[in-house]
Amino acid sequence: MKRTLYGGGEFAQLDLFQAKTYGADLGRQQITFDPLWDTAPSLARRPGGGAVLAWERNDGPRGEAADIRIATSADGAWSSRAFATAGNLNTQPDVFTSGWTTLVAWLRDGRAVAADNASGVFTSHTFLTPADFHPRVAASLGHVFVSWTTPDARTFLAERVGGAWTGIYLSDPPRAGLAMTARSGKTTVLMLSSLRLFARTQN
Repeated sequence: MKRTLYGGGEFAQLDLFQAKTYGADLGRQQITFDPLWDTAPSLARRPGGGAVLAWERNDGPRGEAADIRIATSADGAWSSRAFATAGNLNTQPDVFTSGWTTLVAWLRDGRAVAADNASGVFTSHTFLTPADFHPRVAASLGHVFVSWTTPDARTFLAERVGGAWTGIYLSDPPRAGLAMTARSGKTTVLMLSSLRLFARTQN
């Protein structure tokens, strides 16, 4: 990310850059140039090459509005569009690819939202359990998993099999969700409590 002062103020505009660690061209390349802040990027590989990127575009220090944008790349050339604009605050996106399907999870006005394009177009689901931070998404063998940390600092896990969602709290006492992965139709969630890490895997 780049920080540049504007208007003599104390706050800094945020832009996104890309860089790679293989091949002949190891330089970085700026990929966003908007006067609003571009932050909280999440990146995943696309089958057949390239990548998909989602990030938060917000109004910076005011913190009154934020949308999610999504972009795809091939050979370093990015094509982006608005992705989540409903509500006031769309924040903290997380991207996962499973086969040719792209899955995105994010927060909207205190709720977790998940979307995927398995049908050819993105369709979304908003969860009722309140969400505060760290939404994560993963998928394996037809199972889709979304986790997030609730306002009381517990980790909640939602799972979709077919078209039906179920959900459980993973942590009591409170533990904040940090990361998630999936394999063989099951998920493992990494959580933090009192500076200790805990991992929970489905039976």
